[in-house]
Amino acid sequence: QFIHAQPRDHHDPSNPPPSLLSNRRYLGFIAIYFAVSYATYLPQPLTPNFLRDQHSLSLTVIGQLGSMGYFGNAALNFVLGQLEARLGFLLGQLGVAAYALLLWRTTGLGWFALGYFLLGGFRALRGLGVAQVRPFVHESQMGLAYGIAETCGSATVLLAPPLAGYLYSRDPALVYPISLVLIAAGIAITLL
Repeated sequence: QFIHAQPRDHHDPSNPPPSLLSNRRYLGFIAIYFAVSYATYLPQPLTPNFLRDQHSLSLTVIGQLGSMGYFGNAALNFVLGQLEARLGFLLGQLGVAAYALLLWRTTGLGWFALGYFLLGGFRALRGLGVAQVRPFVHESQMGLAYGIAETCGSATVLLAPPLAGYLYSRDPALVYPISLVLIAAGIAITLL
């Protein structure tokens, strides 16, 4: 069948919903979502360099690890997407924490592959974070609210690499313990 027109969400013009910019609960959640997205993206940008420079892995092997990451992306999106959004968001953070810990503290290719598989939690948590916006905003504001949330989550792809580069220049492994501390803080905030 063809898709039919969907009903529009309306609000009472005499009693409009509060502006998104004055909605403290929504803005608080967006700040948490940004912080979690930032913390979980931070260990990623320079990991291929770390594997090449510190563990002498070839580009071919690093590419195969990337493929394992995309397999983890598909699997964890499917599994975590079946859960309640907040729980999936939390488990996605744990997956990225495991990724950072495995890349930092292990040396075997199998461990690196497991870490890359668990990195799929990052991609799952991004979607599950945006899904949590719904209770904080009026139905008529959903499109804009989702757009702002996704923009904040995506901004981490631009904002985290400079810090990752700075940390890498100080010590190539430094990004992993710092990411673990930030992710632990994000997990604590998510639980609260």
